[in-house]
Amino acid sequence: MLVVLVDALAWEVCEAHPGGPWLGRLLPHRRPLTSVLGFSSGAIPALLTGSWPDENGRWLMYARADGNSPFGAAAAFARLPGRLRRSYRVGRALHRLAERRVRGYFSLYDVPWRLLPHFDVAERRSLFAPGGMGERRTWFDVWAQRGWRVRVWEWHTSEADNAAAFVRAAGAAGAEAADLLFWYTAGLDARQHLHGTQAGEVHAHLGWIGERIVEAQRAARAAGREAWTYVLSDHGMTDVTRLADVMGEAERTLRETAAGAGLSEGRDWLAFYDSTLARFWWRAPTARQRLRAPLRECLAALGAGHWLAPEEEAKLRVRFADGRYGDDIFLADPGVLFVPSYMGGSPLRGMHGYHPDESTTRAVFLSGRPLPADLGHIVDVAAHLARESEERDR
Repeated sequence: MLVVLVDALAWEVCEAHPGGPWLGRLLPHRRPLTSVLGFSSGAIPALLTGSWPDENGRWLMYARADGNSPFGAAAAFARLPGRLRRSYRVGRALHRLAERRVRGYFSLYDVPWRLLPHFDVAERRSLFAPGGMGERRTWFDVWAQRGWRVRVWEWHTSEADNAAAFVRAAGAAGAEAADLLFWYTAGLDARQHLHGTQAGEVHAHLGWIGERIVEAQRAARAAGREAWTYVLSDHGMTDVTRLADVMGEAERTLRETAAGAGLSEGRDWLAFYDSTLARFWWRAPTARQRLRAPLRECLAALGAGHWLAPEEEAKLRVRFADGRYGDDIFLADPGVLFVPSYMGGSPLRGMHGYHPDESTTRAVFLSGRPLPADLGHIVDVAAHLARESEERDR
């Protein structure tokens, strides 16, 4: 079995690829998949486990810490002189300290170091290995239980090296042959962020991925093995049409209102600004009473998004009783990018993290084998691959 997870491969981009539907001959069975609200940090766990964020606990990369933050040293780093604090070496040192406690994927992005100790990351272990989601089973737990020899290539190593190794492994025989090859690739995601969804660079890279999959299938056939092939994604990508300074407006409103009430950031309230989600925690009753109403009025007036009501959070399966991802959450309208944010200050041409009803957010499932009629959401994929794994062993 060859399983390729292409980060941010949207159904619309896949279907618009020059020359017709992408890999249509080799993978004739294809289906758009609705994703979950948010980013890969929530979509990949849902994809691997067949469970929703409010079931598996994984949604956004950063959540409120409950006294167990891996960024405890960040407060001291934040007191360094400005020029030194902004140096690459110092930032890398802080990242390495956090890596001692976090084995999964994370990035410091532009999160203010003074605030980092207030946050935690949910992905403490690699998702692409048995046990990556603790007691909740993933594809990799299923394959390990079946005693399969599995080889994995993901974000730790370069995309080009991974692709070459993937093709070589597909042609291995005898003791070197694996039962399943898994390749996670994020190059398409990066190019769409920079260039938009329909740029030449994007379709060229998508074609390159397709060529590697074709080569892997040929290598498997040359080694005398049939390759069951599956290509899927975690979410889509939307072209950016408007920028909004949500962070600037929110911070101004919070500072001005907090100053008159004797409230301080970190102690009484906390905020986190993703590229399409602004999240707020009220750590003291007074902060909620004084700050919440003017903040909600300020951001609603921007016309750049809307506040998620509790009912909508519950429907989207991102409502958490403990408020770990935010007590109040403001979601961008499709195509709106929050700039600046903790994800960076540069405008991008493509972004994800919008409402999953938006057509451009749809992921894909492409297969060389028939797909069931009820496969329509990324949470449906785990059960299907489990059935395929069982069928492969018969």
